[in-house]
Amino acid sequence: MNAVAPSSEQPPRRRILVALDAAVGNLAAVDLVADLAARLHAELTGLMIEDDDLARLAEYADAGLPGIVFSGRRPAATGLLRHALRARLAAGRHALESAAARRRVRTSFEVRRGRLDADMIADAGGADLVVLGGPASHSPFAGLPRAVSVEAVASALAMAGRHSVLLLRPGAHPGGPLVVAYDGSSAGDRAVTMAADLAEVGGGGVEVVLLSNRLDQSRAWGHRIADLLAGSGIHLRFLDLPKADANDLCRVARRDRAGLLIVPAGLKTVAGEVVSTVLAAGGCSVLLVR
Repeated sequence: MNAVAPSSEQPPRRRILVALDAAVGNLAAVDLVADLAARLHAELTGLMIEDDDLARLAEYADAGLPGIVFSGRRPAATGLLRHALRARLAAGRHALESAAARRRVRTSFEVRRGRLDADMIADAGGADLVVLGGPASHSPFAGLPRAVSVEAVASALAMAGRHSVLLLRPGAHPGGPLVVAYDGSSAGDRAVTMAADLAEVGGGGVEVVLLSNRLDQSRAWGHRIADLLAGSGIHLRFLDLPKADANDLCRVARRDRAGLLIVPAGLKTVAGEVVSTVLAAGGCSVLLVR
């Protein structure tokens, strides 16, 4: 009787998709994303988006792009703007490739023309984590109107439940303490596990906000989280905050000077509000975990 050969199938490789369009200016956070990809043994995919809406603005004399001076005929200005857009995309690709190469992380790239929105991200294929960024203040494209805001794209992706979404706030330090909301769900378990992975990369501690309104349940959740992260060496703190809303979580993040606030996407009302509340208040970056 012939022996059955062991299965040669490998678990599917994790995939992190980084959406790069000309308005995204937080290239300093690329190192953090590459570090996370290395730790998770994930492939990095750069989605390069040539935004036609931005290019069309060159047709209008009052486009008012700071840092870009148009002279001569409008067709020449249009060509200059397209060149500037592509130069920004090239800089993003170079930063991602360099960071990945230093960590021996596999990378791939895809170029699409159109508009950064949830449908374009979904069409790019499955990804465990989607990374988005807002416009940096020094970017010549920072003040331009967008048909769909990056915050709206992040919320739509997270609410659809197909991706975890990391929304990087321009200028926010990617390291430091982390704050994670915990609701006892499987997404909450993944949120604290992701927090531990990021804490090891960034070197910060983790404060877990327990959202239960029952003390016995909060204690049970604390033991469960400690078991999940046993052996990680991560410094954990717990905070009981029953029925916390987005503003409460943002206040905790500001108090801790957190680099990142992590929220299970299943907390649909809170997760959606956190994105706008944190960014509007000039706070940290946000990770919505499916």
